[in-house]
Amino acid sequence: MTIPEKIDDYLRTNKPRAYCDDCLQALLGLAKRQEAQQATKPLGLCEEFVRDQGRCFSCGGDKLVIRAN
Repeated sequence: MTIPEKIDDYLRTNKPRAYCDDCLQALLGLAKRQEAQQATKPLGLCEEFVRDQGRCFSCGGDKLVIRAN
């Protein structure tokens, strides 16, 4: 499974919770935060996802997060 597929699956499974790239990296065991960012940026342009400022469900930080609709 590719990194975008892993993130897509994780967000859909944990819908409607929102996650930041840092937490997605940790939760999915990715080597770098940039791997998560490179996947969430295009996903955020799809109608099925919302990528905006908000509160991360995992760390509680107010930052750029993504969630499945």
